[in-house]
Amino acid sequence: MDLQSGYPFWAIRNGLAPPRPALAGRLDVDVAVVGGGITGALIADELVRHGHAVAVLDRRDPGWGSTAASTALLQYEIDTHLVDLAERHGEADAALAYRACADAIDLLAERAADCRGVGFVRCQSLYHASRARHVRELRREFEARRLHQYFLSNALF
Repeated sequence: MDLQSGYPFWAIRNGLAPPRPALAGRLDVDVAVVGGGITGALIADELVRHGHAVAVLDRRDPGWGSTAASTALLQYEIDTHLVDLAERHGEADAALAYRACADAIDLLAERAADCRGVGFVRCQSLYHASRARHVRELRREFEARRLHQYFLSNALF
């Protein structure tokens, strides 16, 4: 595959989504979701599951924005380590944030199981200290996660 084609991977792999008609008049809905990418689709799906009439609006074809260009890699990780988040917002809130992210992956796995042609696969993660001076920081993170029983199935030091 030409990784520098200038075309989003998912559009090449799956083809373009069929175009949708432009909005031609008024809609009578409970909620209008602006954005037809993965985030908008998931929000709309959740709202429909709760009985709301929903319209998804986007100036482009569905999934053609950043969703089409993404790696489709889902991570429970937050960009901030658990120990750093705890220092900023307290231990309980940091733990809650990490748990919410992990729970979100489980919910997405359930949604994926309901769809055809979705290649959802769980994979292991690896934390690596690229320099000896990073080992102490990584060990602190490990200890914080062990305290909260987060994601340590095969942890080695």
